Amino acid sequence: MLGEAAADPYLDPVLNSRFIHQTSSIRRIGSLELFLFDNNSCMLKVTCGSVHGWGEYVLPDSPRPIDLVRWGGVFADLRGLCLSECLQLIRDKESFWGFDRCQLAQSALFHLAWQLQNQEYSTIYETDHSPLSRAYLLEQSKSYYSLW
Repeated sequence: MLGEAAADPYLDPVLNSRFIHQTSSIRRIGSLELFLFDNNSCMLKVTCGSVHGWGEYVLPDSPRPIDLVRWGGVFADLRGLCLSECLQLIRDKESFWGFDRCQLAQSALFHLAWQLQNQEYSTIYETDHSPLSRAYLLEQSKSYYSLW
């Protein structure tokens, strides 16, 4: 992980490792959603029950438009897996997935682990007018891909 990302408590794998392994056989990934914005910022929403984890990554500039279905299709492998299995899959597929996708998936999964561990303290609400509501994100994004 990037040094600056590890400074954030919910992205720190050491802080999350115990919880991830404790819940490894209980919590499974249900759905994933990708949103691509005009500035090549990509957001990944990972859902486990009614709890969501978010990751964001700014993709490098490319002369060709990004095909979000092709680029994000690898994330379908995470569906149905527990958190520790997801992280192992990312490590196993790192050379195929590449840095960008691995970073995006890891950040969303670590955020999800933090959200699961701190549900009563979570301050991220997804109301209709929230910047994290599906309606708002769909309105703002140039491309969307859902892996249900």
